[in-house]
Amino acid sequence: MNGKYIIIFLLLIVMLTISCTSKEESETITPAKVSFINHSSFQTDIYKNHNPEHYDPSTLVATVNSGATQVIEQNPSFDQIIGDTFYPRYKIKLADSLQPGITTNIFVDAQRLMTNITFVIESGKNYQRQIPQPEKGELNFFHGYIEIQNQSAGQIQIIRGGAPLLRLDNNALYLAPGQIGFYEIEFSSFGTGILMSQLQVFGNNYFDFPTFTAERGKLYRFDFKSDNTVVWKTIEPVKNLDPL
Repeated sequence: MNGKYIIIFLLLIVMLTISCTSKEESETITPAKVSFINHSSFQTDIYKNHNPEHYDPSTLVATVNSGATQVIEQNPSFDQIIGDTFYPRYKIKLADSLQPGITTNIFVDAQRLMTNITFVIESGKNYQRQIPQPEKGELNFFHGYIEIQNQSAGQIQIIRGGAPLLRLDNNALYLAPGQIGFYEIEFSSFGTGILMSQLQVFGNNYFDFPTFTAERGKLYRFDFKSDNTVVWKTIEPVKNLDPL
């Protein structure tokens, strides 16, 4: 008699397990749709979930033109309490290809304070999130930049602390005569100013830049003359990149 009840009990457990498994399999998870509406005057990259100790986000999920709406699909948040965070990065023009000596448009990233977007993504739902227009003084840049025009007859490289810098337009080492090159001064997460005392032009020898202190969001503009001197531009030698 006891054995009979044991068999019945085991059969009930098996049936319950099969029922639960079938139910779980029928509950399919579908991606959500997130609409990013760009109310700003800048093209904007949207990144998702990055290490807050670094300025470089990890995953680019959308690029939204000014005034446009971009719809993307996203899987439900792994953490249904904390959710996911999206980071808008406004594209600010550093160089314009319409200017003589510049080969292509160059854009750099900036962020607006308190613009990060955090919410829980649930299966199959639709969301709308707005990208606001920054106000004057709200844009924060991550790095500083150097512009130099090669007015000599030969190719040059830009050297910092013994290491060559790559051009922002094409990642090349060399700057041909007549061309204008743009280079990044990389800041750490906590740095506010960098003393630029080891910056040089390399052609047929090494030639020093004037010493200066670089700040985020500023462009420092120089000419390399035919007499192998590096001098500040006579017009707007230091340019604030904030267009607002």
